Amino acid sequence: MSKAFSAQQDLFASAVSSVAVDTTFATARRIALDGGSWVEVVHGWMSGSRILLERLAMSVPWQQHDRRLFEQTFREPRMTAEYRSLRNVPDQALTDAVSVLSQHYGVILTIRISVPPEIPT
Repeated sequence: MSKAFSAQQDLFASAVSSVAVDTTFATARRIALDGGSWVEVVHGWMSGSRILLERLAMSVPWQQHDRRLFEQTFREPRMTAEYRSLRNVPDQALTDAVSVLSQHYGVILTIRISVPPEIPT
């Protein structure tokens, strides 16, 4: 791991050597919030997430942005990167994850990734 990369260790990660997603959503548990909204928790949906985070920390052009809210400008408390086209995403694992999620939920997703400010630009 790079000395410049600082992030909390994953307490639930298993020892894996590649990134993969569970296309079956076998562990999915849907929690209703009200009559029209819900949250779906899928434990273990992505394996190798730490590997992916390490790759993205070095390949993504992280930036901190200002956001306008209530007639004031606020600095985002994290570094972010946005890809308007999946062709520009720096890691195939992200493209694969977006494809699986889009198919499962029946919507076309885009990618905006964010990390805490410890990740270097």
